[in-house]
Amino acid sequence: IDRDAPHAPLYSAGEKENIPSRNVGAILFNVPTPTLVTYSTLMSRAVSLGKERVALRLWKLMIDSSSAVNNGLGSGTAMTIIPDVRSTNILMNAYAKLGDLSSC
Repeated sequence: IDRDAPHAPLYSAGEKENIPSRNVGAILFNVPTPTLVTYSTLMSRAVSLGKERVALRLWKLMIDSSSAVNNGLGSGTAMTIIPDVRSTNILMNAYAKLGDLSSC
């Protein structure tokens, strides 16, 4: 098949059978649950970009989502997130860069 032709099919007849089923809805509605690594990465990036308040909101979101799971309010697939030294250091860096703790 000449795929550069103006009206060439995207796949040949044999390739069409190898295409996964069109369960796009299942992919769109099964959003992965954020992990400690997800939150730490986003918080670290926010602090490095001068968005300390975003990092603080992410910390609060992480803690609140863990509390909801522990109180039985979260979804069955969510898991408790326990902050580690790295995520706590990121939080301290955010506060240090803000400089004024009373504004938080």
